[in-house]
Amino acid sequence: MKTTSIGTNMTLDPDAFLAAADQGDFVALQQRGSEIGVIGIGTTRAGRSVTWVDGGVPGALPAGMATATAAFLDALQGTYGPRIYGIITQSLELPQSGDALPSALVHRAVRLAKASQSLFAGANFMTRLQFSAAAGGEALAAACARIGMTGDEFGAGRRLLADQLFAKAFKDASRNDTIQVSDGDARALFDQALRQAATSDPEAQG
Repeated sequence: MKTTSIGTNMTLDPDAFLAAADQGDFVALQQRGSEIGVIGIGTTRAGRSVTWVDGGVPGALPAGMATATAAFLDALQGTYGPRIYGIITQSLELPQSGDALPSALVHRAVRLAKASQSLFAGANFMTRLQFSAAAGGEALAAACARIGMTGDEFGAGRRLLADQLFAKAFKDASRNDTIQVSDGDARALFDQALRQAATSDPEAQG
C-alpha cells in the first residue's frame, strides 16, 4: 500500500491526505522512525484488502486513525485559512477530532477548499486590475487626491515601484488567495504603496 511520508517537523499538507485517500476507505497516520506517513486503510479501489478497522466498535479505532482526523482538520485550516475552513465546516459534516476519517470526506473537503480558493483568486484578480500607478487613469488620480499629491509627482520609476509595492502588499493581504480582499482594503493598500514610492530616491522617478 502506498505511503506518503512527511517529516515530523513539517506541517501535514491536505494533498498528502488526498493521496492517501486514493489508497483506501479511511486515512490514518503511521509513525516510521523520524517521519509520519499518511496512509489509506480498508479496501483499495482496485479491490485489494488491507487492514480493516471497525470504527463503530469501542476501542477498535487505532490511535493513528484518531490522530489523522485532528491532523487533517489542522492541515485544512493551516493551508486554506479560517475563511475557507469556515466554508468547509458549514458545508460538510466533518468528523470530530478522534473520529475515523473517511477517504470520501477527504476528497470532498479538499475539492471544496480548492474551489473556494479559485473563486477568491478570480475575485482578487479583478480587484487588482482596478489599481495601477503605471496605467494612470482615474485610480491614480483618486489615490493622489486622497494622499494629497498629484500624478505629476510620480515619474515612471516611482509608478513602477508603487505597483510592485502594491502587488506584494495585496498578495500578503490575500494570504495566497484564501481571503477575498475588499475594494476598500485594496484602495488603502494602493494609497500606502504610493506614499512609500513617493519617498524613494528622486532618481527613481525615471
